[in-house]
Amino acid sequence: MNMTDLQGQAALYLLGQLPAEEIKAFEGRPDHDGALAGMSAVLAGLAFTTPLVPPPASLKDRLLARLESNPHAGLFSKRVHEQGPWKPSRSNPGIFYKKLYVDKDSGMVTTLVKMEPGARLAAHTHKRTEQCLVLEGDLRYDDGKIYRTGDFTWAEAGSVDPVVHTVEGNVLLIVSEP
Repeated sequence: MNMTDLQGQAALYLLGQLPAEEIKAFEGRPDHDGALAGMSAVLAGLAFTTPLVPPPASLKDRLLARLESNPHAGLFSKRVHEQGPWKPSRSNPGIFYKKLYVDKDSGMVTTLVKMEPGARLAAHTHKRTEQCLVLEGDLRYDDGKIYRTGDFTWAEAGSVDPVVHTVEGNVLLIVSEP
């Protein structure tokens, strides 16, 4: 491959246009860092030599109309009647849940959990950080800790929760892994 081809590949690579089957071969070349550095300087220079092009006059009007038609774009809610019924836990009698939101990017899930009086959850290890807000009732750890309405706890990734249970029953807001 001659230098012109290498520079062309570097330009395509930087622009995200290098075909997938050529990326690995390009990244494996011992001279690819130098080619990238050279092409980065060229592309940066182009940014300053390209004349500014004003957007079409109608763009501002279209954007404003879109915002006016939906002033709360990006804001969502799930009202009580939209949350669906409580689903029983398959492995924990007396424990029910409702998934409120799943963040597709991070995989984190926001869930309401309801434990009937006397319900128990076995000790478990957290793969990711878990957050818990007690909305109603009590949450008790077998090590003697008791949390009540308004108390907030979190468990960091790798930590182990002891057996948790409730005497009065509870409703918890949990943000955790699925």
